[in-house]
Amino acid sequence: PPPAAAGEEQKEEAGVGGAVALVGQGQEAGSRSRRSSVEGPMGRSRRRSSSSRRSSLLLEPTSSSRRRSPSWTLHINGKALLPSYANLVRFMAPFALWNAAVVIIYAVSLAKLSDMQGPLASLNMASHVIYRYTRMRARAWGFVMQDDPGAKAAWREMFKSELRLFENEYNVMMYGGVALSQSNNSFHEEVPASTFQSAAFAQEFFKQKACFRWDPSLCFAQGHKYYAVTHNGLDVMVRRVIQEATLLSLDPDSDAVYNRSRYDFIHMVGGRDCYEGLQSAAQLFVDFSIGRYQQVTRLHMILLAVTCAGAVLYVVLLLWPHLRRTRRDALRQGALLSHVPAEVDVRGHVRAVFRRAALTAGGRSRRSSSGFGGEPPGSSA
Repeated sequence: PPPAAAGEEQKEEAGVGGAVALVGQGQEAGSRSRRSSVEGPMGRSRRRSSSSRRSSLLLEPTSSSRRRSPSWTLHINGKALLPSYANLVRFMAPFALWNAAVVIIYAVSLAKLSDMQGPLASLNMASHVIYRYTRMRARAWGFVMQDDPGAKAAWREMFKSELRLFENEYNVMMYGGVALSQSNNSFHEEVPASTFQSAAFAQEFFKQKACFRWDPSLCFAQGHKYYAVTHNGLDVMVRRVIQEATLLSLDPDSDAVYNRSRYDFIHMVGGRDCYEGLQSAAQLFVDFSIGRYQQVTRLHMILLAVTCAGAVLYVVLLLWPHLRRTRRDALRQGALLSHVPAEVDVRGHVRAVFRRAALTAGGRSRRSSSGFGGEPPGSSA
């Protein structure tokens, strides 16, 4: 016959055969139900024991295959089921890469933050200098305003003490070390030399030729007696303030007044130019610290974005395709199991296979933990 006619005849035969098989299965199921009602529980127990014996025979691996195969291999009917290493690598490689990225990001973050001890110590000392400078100016004002000799002597000592601490803290901020005011503190981090650590700091203190006041309209005009000292770097101005304050503390009571040249310099230059210049210098350390913390924050934000994108790609490119393949394999296995005779207990067989595999794996792990394949400690024959 022609190929088309042969195909038609094969389809008809397959359909007839399937119908006959279904009818036969129905008849067998009816006969089994009748036999079970007649035989009672004793017959059913005998059939269950025979089916369990068949399952144990199916599950029993050969001794040679057990010796050759590793512990994670599943033996069924003399065949070894091996795990898919490709799937293992495919699913675990993204997690390994993510863990490596986390370790690298945190190592870089710790390296960046470990370098913050010096800048934070310099910022702390700059804050001390501004605080001490304010106290020194307040003591100078109280000293020159006193008329009573006893009160003037008391204010002179307080003024000298604040001036000595201010000069020491300023030198520590510029050239490093530990200040006298911090000798009894719990925080003993040595301050680095800011002059040699920061080019911007050195520019501000030694090379700046502009006015340090925040409002340029209030700066001294060219030709003023204080123009040169306020337009040649912050260090020159601070040193001049220290010099004038030292001379003021040594002046007799008749000369230590507010309308003399020494206090006039402290008031005119130290009140705005020097104070605002020190504030601007401290802001350099603040900006550096904030910039370093922002770098660390940016690294962690990048890690968070990469993690979110990686999770989405993991689900879309790996997990969903694997689930589709698993569903397709399950459908194929279901189609194969539909051809199994009705008297075969497929569910019990599969359950017995996995139960025996679990028992075999547990026994091997216990033997390996006991050492040299012997009995575990404390066990008796």
